[in-house]
Amino acid sequence: MIRRYVYAGLDFLFDRDGNHYFIEANSAPGVHGRVSILGKIADYMKKQGGVPCVMTSLKFRGHPDYPKLWVPNTMKKFLPGMRLCYEEHNKGRRKTLLDSDGNEFKPGSIFKNEGHVPRYFEGRVPIINSRKVTVITKDKLRTYDAVLGHIPEVPVPKTFSVRSERGARKRMEKNPGAFRDGFVLKPVDGALGRGVRVYDSPDDSFGITHEMILQQRIIPRLRGGRYWDLRIHLLDGKFIGGIVRSSRKNVTNTARGGTAGPAPKDLTDRVRGISEKIVDAIEKESRKIRL
Repeated sequence: MIRRYVYAGLDFLFDRDGNHYFIEANSAPGVHGRVSILGKIADYMKKQGGVPCVMTSLKFRGHPDYPKLWVPNTMKKFLPGMRLCYEEHNKGRRKTLLDSDGNEFKPGSIFKNEGHVPRYFEGRVPIINSRKVTVITKDKLRTYDAVLGHIPEVPVPKTFSVRSERGARKRMEKNPGAFRDGFVLKPVDGALGRGVRVYDSPDDSFGITHEMILQQRIIPRLRGGRYWDLRIHLLDGKFIGGIVRSSRKNVTNTARGGTAGPAPKDLTDRVRGISEKIVDAIEKESRKIRL
């Protein structure tokens, strides 16, 4: 059976008492600068057989700290027979792909660095990662439903969908214990920390013009005066490592200025088992989705 959620990034927060909370799952965790992870992904693709492919887009601007084709060029060092493909050259109902030199071929596996893969290949070859996974993970509420439906014991912050300031305040009034340390507002389908707003008190003023997520604020014990969270990486359903993202600001995403470093083993050991269960739950739910 072909796995849909091949390469996963799961984010966790730890409160002041050291209790962990699952925050979100990512269907396209960043790989720029992470050569060892790309090497492991390449090993996975080798095991699938056939011709490996990296899919990107002509519109992709790249990472600000790396050349535009850093990922495919790095992958090629591990996969000498790899083909580079562009989304724009592979539109429509294709049963083969065109590489960047215009050669037609049948892929054995596809690493989606950027852009979309033709629908024909969904379920026929391993795609890292399937669009079906993205349908779940891009919607944070749907992610929680998928995970808690299979493993209800996973700790998550108190979370609500809200469409107005009035509705958000009613939620906080009914759950004063959860919001005593403040609250977080974030887009339902946000990524890279975009649109995340953190408030210190439920009495702070704010505005809501469209559906957003209202979430309990989890405050960690600061490390060197910095806020931090933990990202766990998994490949083929198994733990392969983790990083700690930190910042003097309360949004720690590296895209928002946070920095990343190796995660201490005592932290990754705390969430290693539950992370594999979370990925398995999302995998099961993705198989129910029809594109």
